[in-house]
Amino acid sequence: MTMMSSAECVVARVRAAFTDTTEPNVPSRHPRQDVLGKISRTVVSRTRQPLRGTGESGRIGVAPGAVEEHIMNDDTTTLPAGADDDRQEEHPQPSDRIRALDRLVGTWTVTGGAEGTVRYEWMPGGHFLIQHVELEQFGRSVTGFEVIGHLHPFGEPVGEEIASRFYDSMGNTFDYVYELENDTLTIWAGAHGSPAYFRGTFTDRDHTMTGDWVYPGGGGYTSTMTRQ
Repeated sequence: MTMMSSAECVVARVRAAFTDTTEPNVPSRHPRQDVLGKISRTVVSRTRQPLRGTGESGRIGVAPGAVEEHIMNDDTTTLPAGADDDRQEEHPQPSDRIRALDRLVGTWTVTGGAEGTVRYEWMPGGHFLIQHVELEQFGRSVTGFEVIGHLHPFGEPVGEEIASRFYDSMGNTFDYVYELENDTLTIWAGAHGSPAYFRGTFTDRDHTMTGDWVYPGGGGYTSTMTRQ
């Protein structure tokens, strides 16, 4: 006696539901037969697959509930290759201009008009350089930190200049613009081209920087940074 598979049982039940036994002479091309044929081919073709984990190659079977799932949910839509990658925004890379300031990274001893130590380090992501300041100037302590990088307000393009803002322990803020050309670093106080600025030069394989703070009307001073 031949046993019917689960798929064939389902087909038989569907056939019984669509066949009117009180009308034995229904033509073979009745619309109901067309629908029945489509369902039969779909169920059988999708369920005659090897059972996972049986270890029997080619065995015809169907997992519990698989037929019902195929009949009730026939969503075969697939996404194009790489679609998931397109949905993820590409991580922006730091500009060459900000990366050029990597020469400042490290701890420096400062001498001249202001004395003490400063330390530069990258913020995670490499888009902003952080300077930590511990100085004595004119008999007063100057403690704070500076964030250096391109301005990028929400919804706006990235700014071209390397801007910064210094925050001190007294609640003051000071804005600057950094500009590095070859071995010469200029730090403009306020806006680019300001009459107040620092200009220094890297020497000794970037172990020393010597320059001057220039203020309008005089009062500037020479400053030297030596890498520790």
